[in-house]
Amino acid sequence: MNRTLALVVCLAALVAGWLAYSRSSHPPVSASAASPSKVENRTIYFVPIGNFPDEQLQPLVQYYRKKYNLEIAVADGISVDPTTRDASRQQLMAESLAAGLRSRVSEPANDKDAILIGFTAEDMYPTSKNWQFAFGWRDGETRTAVVSTARRTASEQRSPQRALQPDHGN
Repeated sequence: MNRTLALVVCLAALVAGWLAYSRSSHPPVSASAASPSKVENRTIYFVPIGNFPDEQLQPLVQYYRKKYNLEIAVADGISVDPTTRDASRQQLMAESLAAGLRSRVSEPANDKDAILIGFTAEDMYPTSKNWQFAFGWRDGETRTAVVSTARRTASEQRSPQRALQPDHGN
């Protein structure tokens, strides 16, 4: 499967999962309604982690705002917490990265209902699974998720904005 498509599908699945989860216990919200533009009154924050360029997030913000009428903001970037790194595997630990996201991002600190999606250029894996890597991981209880772009192809790495843009052909 094309890795770009896999990344976009992963991100779409995270957003769709939150939409489905929030709709299961509340009346449905129309994505095409003039307002509200939040997922059940929640703002989604995209958070660059480590050396992830925040300018790569703008096309995604625009796409999801337009397609789903979501309230999305790009928060200030954060450094990689050394405790989330597995030095023996040279990878970040997905669960630890997602779990620590909320306490490390200052912008939505007062909004405990905000949804935080961190983006890293480093490779990651879930410690709770016997997986070599993961493109994404979410923690529904804390409303946090992380997405890794480390396993993009060489051509995608030469054109990072194109690699992160949703496939408009589908």
